[in-house]
Amino acid sequence: MKKIAVAISVAGFLLIAAPPAPGDWTEQTVDPHPVARGYHAMAYIGDDKALLFGGIGSIKYDDTWVYDLSEGAWTQITPPIKPLPRSYHDMAYLGGDQVLLFGGHDGTNNKTWVFDLSEGAWTEIDPPNKPIGRYGHVMSYIGGDQAVMFSGYTYSEPYPYGGWLEDTWVFDLSEENWTQISPPASPAYRAYSKMAYIGGDQALMSHGWWFLDDTWVFDLSEGAWTQLFPAATPSGRHWLAMAANGASNRLLMFAGCIAHPCSLTDQTWVYDVGANTWIEQSSPAKPLPRREAVMADLGGDRILMFGGRDNCDEPAGYLDDTWIYDLDEGAPPAAIDDLMATLAGSTIHLSWTAIAQDTLGNPLSGPDYIIYRNASPTFSPGPADSIGATADTFFVDPAPAVKDTSVNHTYVVHVADSTGRKSEDSNRAGEYDFALAATAGTDHSWIGTPLSDPAIAMAGDLEAAIEANSSPTVDCLTVSQWNPASQTYTHYITVPVPSGDFALAPGQPCRVETDTGGIFTFTGAVPAAGSISFSLTTTTGTDYTWISLPLELDSLAMASDLEAHIENHSDPATDCLTVSRWNPAAQTYTHYTTVPIPSGDFALRTGRPYRVEVTADALWPSAFSASACYPPPQLMPSTTGPSSRPR
Repeated sequence: MKKIAVAISVAGFLLIAAPPAPGDWTEQTVDPHPVARGYHAMAYIGDDKALLFGGIGSIKYDDTWVYDLSEGAWTQITPPIKPLPRSYHDMAYLGGDQVLLFGGHDGTNNKTWVFDLSEGAWTEIDPPNKPIGRYGHVMSYIGGDQAVMFSGYTYSEPYPYGGWLEDTWVFDLSEENWTQISPPASPAYRAYSKMAYIGGDQALMSHGWWFLDDTWVFDLSEGAWTQLFPAATPSGRHWLAMAANGASNRLLMFAGCIAHPCSLTDQTWVYDVGANTWIEQSSPAKPLPRREAVMADLGGDRILMFGGRDNCDEPAGYLDDTWIYDLDEGAPPAAIDDLMATLAGSTIHLSWTAIAQDTLGNPLSGPDYIIYRNASPTFSPGPADSIGATADTFFVDPAPAVKDTSVNHTYVVHVADSTGRKSEDSNRAGEYDFALAATAGTDHSWIGTPLSDPAIAMAGDLEAAIEANSSPTVDCLTVSQWNPASQTYTHYITVPVPSGDFALAPGQPCRVETDTGGIFTFTGAVPAAGSISFSLTTTTGTDYTWISLPLELDSLAMASDLEAHIENHSDPATDCLTVSRWNPAAQTYTHYTTVPIPSGDFALRTGRPYRVEVTADALWPSAFSASACYPPPQLMPSTTGPSSRPR
């Protein structure tokens, strides 16, 4: 049995759960999650999300939950107004991010409710026409903002039996009204069946109480039910779970009661709408046999199932497990590994190489690329981060916040195939802004090189980039690097003629002099986590080392956090005496000191350069270089050239 853990963040690194295996069940280990229950209802609610409400376990429930596939998480919604606790109800998608709820075993069960995900709210609708209250009925989306409902029981005491219903109703959200349909022929009355949307304005209903095995399609434009006769069909059953998947034009059925009094199955069946046939699936791992479980589409080829009951003994056996079935027999697209960001005027341009294959080497046809942006370099891409999609291998950020030193951006791209299956994250790219001070005498600025750009391999390249990508335009007079071993600078100077050029590496701090103030935007690819390390030099008198804070360490918020990280992640161990920040506007340092007592703490930003003093020569950060998960560290070079003692 596969189990997938929810994504967690450790020391600034995001650990992403693997996607469900194709053509297989995968259990999702997710906390928090709804408590164990059966007779609840779920429905697709847009994007890759599903809504759950109510059900019965130790009590009847009135809680509202949303499952988000991209986040791999359940989230409880707590609206101030909501339906009464209930079970045996049903829900149906209404388009956008809205879901219809009707009926259920709650003592009233003739109320019409609509949930709006963007508002996080339930709204009771009072339509002029309404069906009689019921439970055990079935509902399905049927295109536009409409849903269809069929059959069920009327409510009466003693529980559970009432009168059978055989009516068909359509709810129209724009009109906020129900309309009864009088088809020329109709399926037999039933309960504990399932109905699912199959495209256009049609919904398919199958099986139900008492051990029915028939398959019907309702067509709204025709106002008619039509019985289908598949080449193969699962045996009669009720209390089954079933959902349709629009991307693959297939339905998934699982479990249910297949014989009196309560013989439960763990069979998995897939119905192909185009071929009109049911095919039993063989999965290496699958959920326990059960009844009263509920499914919902998640977009792409994924279907969600939650809960149910694994026996027939009231009130025991309720389940709280979350499973995803992937209907796609293929593999996800390969991930992009050469995403690059460049600056063009005031816009960020992203580019990459086209992805033509999935992870098994099979060809892809017409993939789309989904672009995400976030201020955190370690963010996990989600719907809120999406800024657009394209079929091209080039994208212009519609609203980049360049030339703003208070915020920088990181980009990730997913490849999506024609079924909606997404690749793993691309490599990351970004933009980073540095404030430059006008040089007057000895004035200067310190900048980092937090991103990797093949066009910036030498100090002369950085000088050209500063002059091309700063606002207002500046002339760059010098680029210097600090050599901690010799406690001297290496200078590249541009006047009277360029001289002293030296190699640069991602993460290297540089001191620059410019003829006027401005903001320099650095663009490129984010270096691999753990690929940047620094050789720290023992402080003797005024000795020190310049470092920059690697982007993946965005969990370090204060200078005291950096001091602690240096002491805990250096090889060999060393004490950190000071952490200092250069303020280009004032041409002064801000110091955090640890002796005699810690004082002067200040906020950090990843990608920025900092000056540190330590008590022993050491490599920092060493933890990454020791990890097999990351590339070997890239040490900052100590090239020689024209030098001077620090002023």
